[in-house]
Amino acid sequence: MVQQILGIPSGDNPIVLCNAALKPCDTSAQPNPAFNHGKKLSIDDVVAKLLAEHDEEAFMRMFLIVAISTIFYPSIENFVNLNYLPYLLDISQIQTYDWCSHVLNYILSEVKKYQAFISSKDDGYIYVGSCLPILAVSFFSFPL
Repeated sequence: MVQQILGIPSGDNPIVLCNAALKPCDTSAQPNPAFNHGKKLSIDDVVAKLLAEHDEEAFMRMFLIVAISTIFYPSIENFVNLNYLPYLLDISQIQTYDWCSHVLNYILSEVKKYQAFISSKDDGYIYVGSCLPILAVSFFSFPL
């Protein structure tokens, strides 16, 4: 479903994000100094760098980090998620990662968060993250 709707690759290698509490990301091979570990970059900053980039691989890497941060795994912040950068370092290997399962797991975690919020009877505000609209698209695109 995710692959048909979003058209993203689904390879065999799972995506396991770095967790700062467990271990820092390996950023020694990062080819672009704009992506320093721990540095937050706004989506606007990355788009500006993207438009000024003339190296094809760097352009593709920045384009994908913007797509990941705005379409596949958006958050309430307007910053790119640099934890995905290790999966974008070698452009030729991007299709070997299982992006579809990662998107689906992310969607399901957001659904569980929303269900927990509804169950708590809290009258506060909640942000429903990820690309949850894919659920609506799948409902209308794939009849039962």
